[in-house]
Amino acid sequence: NCKSYLARSLLKKSRENMILALELYNRPSLENRLDAFVLLFCTAWEQLLKAVLIERDGEDSIFEDQEIKGRQKETISLRKALEKMYEGKDAKRRNLERIKYYRDKATHLLMPELQLLISRVFQSGVLNYAEEFELFAEQPFIDSAGGGLMTLVGDFRDPICGGQTAIIVILPPYMGIAKNQPEMGQSPIIT
Repeated sequence: NCKSYLARSLLKKSRENMILALELYNRPSLENRLDAFVLLFCTAWEQLLKAVLIERDGEDSIFEDQEIKGRQKETISLRKALEKMYEGKDAKRRNLERIKYYRDKATHLLMPELQLLISRVFQSGVLNYAEEFELFAEQPFIDSAGGGLMTLVGDFRDPICGGQTAIIVILPPYMGIAKNQPEMGQSPIIT
């Protein structure tokens, strides 16, 4: 449905990158699968947002205003694309900014190992992506005949622990990290 060839190409790459992100997330043999997931997840979102911006505002809307002599014109960052697409308090934007934070950690140093703690944020991000993709492309992101690709988080309650939150099992090695994460304050944590 895209009028622009560039927007169509970005949309196709975006979908491929999100599928690859989910495939890597679900590959238990990879130790750095969360790093790979956040890198590809953010790339997929950036490409989707740029496709939407092109169709809405024209191709120039995804390029930086300043051109550096001798270099190809650069496109806007994910952060700038988010600013153009969503209001500051928008839930999708806040979710993406959280995951972008982990992408930056994975890119520039190390991403904390918080898989069970952050998986709900990832889950929301994937569901948000699927919704935005379908709204824009007028087709589902993943064929509905196929199974889900991301392990969805249900309830952390453990019947063995008398119905208490089982997250306590993973907290001791990550307690310092978990206390400093904004999303941790929204989850029930038993110490």
